[in-house]
Amino acid sequence: MGDDIYFTRLFSWREQVSRSLSWGHHFLFLNVLLACAIGGSFAYAGPDTETFLAFFYLVVSWLGQMSFITCVVFLLTLFPLAFLGRFRLYLWLGTIIAIISHLTLLFDVRMFLVVKSHLSLTVLNLLVGDLDFKTGINLRFMYLAVPLLILIEIGFCRAAKASVYRIHSHHYTKKAIAAALTACFIASHSIYIWADASNYTPITMLRSTFPAHYPMTARSFLETHGIKTDFEVQHDVEALNYPLAPIETAGEGQDCNLVTIIINGLSYHDLSSRDTPEILALKSRYHSFENHFLPYDSLHDNAFAMAWGLPAGYRDSLRAQRRYPVIMDEMRRQGYHNHLITDRSSLLSAGEANYLTGRSNFVMQKAGGIRDTLERAASAIMKWDPETAPHSLSVSIDALLPTAGQARLLLLHELDAALPGVFHALERQGLDDQTLVVFTSLEGNHALYSKELLYQRTQNRVPLIIMWPQQKNRGVVTRRLSSPFDLCATIGASLLAITNDSREYTVGENLFGVTERDFLVSTNRLGDLLLIGTHATQAYRHSGQALVEGRGGHRAEIRPSLKDLLKAMREINRFKE
Repeated sequence: MGDDIYFTRLFSWREQVSRSLSWGHHFLFLNVLLACAIGGSFAYAGPDTETFLAFFYLVVSWLGQMSFITCVVFLLTLFPLAFLGRFRLYLWLGTIIAIISHLTLLFDVRMFLVVKSHLSLTVLNLLVGDLDFKTGINLRFMYLAVPLLILIEIGFCRAAKASVYRIHSHHYTKKAIAAALTACFIASHSIYIWADASNYTPITMLRSTFPAHYPMTARSFLETHGIKTDFEVQHDVEALNYPLAPIETAGEGQDCNLVTIIINGLSYHDLSSRDTPEILALKSRYHSFENHFLPYDSLHDNAFAMAWGLPAGYRDSLRAQRRYPVIMDEMRRQGYHNHLITDRSSLLSAGEANYLTGRSNFVMQKAGGIRDTLERAASAIMKWDPETAPHSLSVSIDALLPTAGQARLLLLHELDAALPGVFHALERQGLDDQTLVVFTSLEGNHALYSKELLYQRTQNRVPLIIMWPQQKNRGVVTRRLSSPFDLCATIGASLLAITNDSREYTVGENLFGVTERDFLVSTNRLGDLLLIGTHATQAYRHSGQALVEGRGGHRAEIRPSLKDLLKAMREINRFKE
């Protein structure tokens, strides 16, 4: 009798599992179709396809990736739950999991439409931890989407249940659709391997269109099959909308000259009445910015940020698409004569200068030490004719970077003594009223570097002094946040008479009327998202951890702000299509 009861229970459990698996496959099929329908929003909002092949890749990636994600969720959740042997419970659990999964997908769609980024572990952790749910994203569509999605999933549940008991089911149709979706998934990865190997950018720029989409590259494919590759690693190329609108100017600009003096290796911490009295005198005489922070530790990244007004993450895409900075294009159109003078320690070659700044029509001259470089700059200014086309002079000095100790102190004294000569040359030529002068640094003092910090606040806080034309803002001190991103907007509005909102071609603001900002957005070498404030820096790590670093290098874990994070992501991804 006991054996009969055991056999009956075993038979009932197997029957329950069989019915659960059968229902689960029908339910999966219906949800694959729904996921593809929702995923069409990614294809619609993604970058424009320039060729038929790119369009074909977008379609097969859409169908293949959305069906793949749905199948993965099924295998990780619903498939193991089928072995509970409780058919009714399985129906309820499956429906709830499907609702939650599609709500997550809808949130990702909304996030992609707003900030051009997908959900990540960081954002998911914030969603769970942010009880106030202040996302900064309009989620009102959820009021309609949630009840509609619940009704759809209940309908799918009943339809799948009816299919379990149906004698004649459309197995061949479902198998054909499943085979087609599988073919799309394989085709999308195969096409991307070819596009990556041949550097076909209309396809490679579509890489981040769909969530959790990591197509195999040519390098990874060959190395997977035991073939060592030596070709250069291709960087991800993304479709950009830069600038966001055609550039317009009020006439032909103000015909003002531009002088940019970059002293790399100089931090705000280096300024003192004992070592740099002349620089402090310039600070008090002209417009000084007391909280000017470099977004990156790298000289080249900061040079790119200053010339383009964009985060360094755009560099590879802009280079692949052969774009040029808006500011340089406009200066070229207005007939500026560009002249670059560097010292013998310069780390910037002519090719790199052209790449970083887009100045294809500049004259580059390499001088000796600091004094010689600044004297040549003053001599070049003395040759300017006020009646000719406007001039742009860039002076880049790197002598402070490789030195330390007493040798560096001597160079600092040499710089302090020679720098005023450039300003005096402008005054003697009568050009000080029609010249914009920018004095700053694009890399701080290496002696202030600390490997324990995620962001080098002391090192990356550098001086910024601006001499405006027509003696504007003389003796003014600004304590609001500023960065090299702002110089692009400043030159565009104050020098070139660009009438566009600066947000249409840069992430910076015009320094002549810079507003109060909560933080500057950047990233570090580890890929952490940095929110640089006046007194502290917030760091959002890939693990979802949020940290704050204050003065003195003190670090503490904080409750992350999803609103700040999404605001930062919207800012940094503004020019992505």
